[in-house]
This record gives sequence, structure tokens and C-alpha cells, in this order.
Amino acid sequence: MSGEVEIYRTGEGKRVVIHLLLPGDFFGDLAFTDHDAPVGGSHARARKQTNVCVISSKDLKNLLTKFPVFAILLLTSLRDRLHHTEGKVKDLALSSAETRIINELIRHIARFGKERADFYEIEEKLTHQSLADMIGVARETATRVLGVLEKAGVISWSSSGFLRLHHAEAMKVCPHCLMMKEKMNKTQWGFRV
Repeated sequence: MSGEVEIYRTGEGKRVVIHLLLPGDFFGDLAFTDHDAPVGGSHARARKQTNVCVISSKDLKNLLTKFPVFAILLLTSLRDRLHHTEGKVKDLALSSAETRIINELIRHIARFGKERADFYEIEEKLTHQSLADMIGVARETATRVLGVLEKAGVISWSSSGFLRLHHAEAMKVCPHCLMMKEKMNKTQWGFRV
């Protein structure tokens, strides 16, 4: 795959982005189970020009049988995605909008960010709407919470419009959030093809 693809779910007028896939990632990986997708399951949407390679369920099964190392890599990737999804579900069910935004920024930092002296910088311009979709809130809620976090010094914006998450201030607001990044760095999505 090249480009960027969002994997999302919808329900009751809301849209929640579950995963953001980058070049070399894959999706539709449950096709090898011979089960139909659940009604109301996940959807995929290209965020920009994207090329994908399609492999049939039969060919995937043959590949997994012929090359067991590929099967292990697939299982590792599925484990990492499950861990990521469990974190998002926990946030959606139990965390405040503020904690959800910080956690989502950390997830984004793990894939797109750079660590600087006292902050992380996401080298991608996030819109308030895209962030709202990632955490399952209205855009107005995301805007309000980002304003609160900016006023508290937890986030700021670079001159290029990139979001910065400041270590010390984030730890004051959400002590367990930055620890999540350390765990994520240890299991970074399994593999890319």
C-alpha cells in the first residue's frame, strides 16, 4: 500500500477512526478467516492518493502456508493492532476528552512524531475535525479541549502549523499518558511490507 488509509467505524451519526495506515501497512487482513465481515463493520477511506495491492483469501492462505514466517509477522501485526484498539476502546469508554486527545496525540507521535528537547512534534498538520474523528467527539469539543490544553501549556503550535506536545506539562495533566508512548515504541505495529 502507498498513501494513507483511515480504518473507521460509524454509528449513531458518529465516525471514529480506529487506525491510520501508512505506506507498507495492510488492511482487510481478516479475509483469510472465511467469515463474512460483520454488519456495520469497519470501513476504509483513502486520505490522499493511494495505491493498494489486492490478494485473494485463497492466495493469502497459500502464502501463509508456504512461508510460515509471514504468518508469524501477520500475527504480530494483528496483536499490535489489537493492543492499539484496546487502548482506544478504553479511552472511548473511560477517559475524559482531555485525556483522549493527549492519548491520541501520543499515538500519532509514535507514528509521525519527532522527539525534541522538551516536546514531541507531530510533523503532519492535524485538523480539529480529524482529531475529533480519532477520539469520537464533536469538532467543537476537540477545539475547546485543544484550547484548554494550549492555555495550560500542554500543547503549542510551531510556525509551520505542526502540533507540539510538551513533556512536563502533559505529565501534570495526564501522568500515565506519556508512559503509554514508551510501551508503544516497544511494539511498533509489527511489520511493514
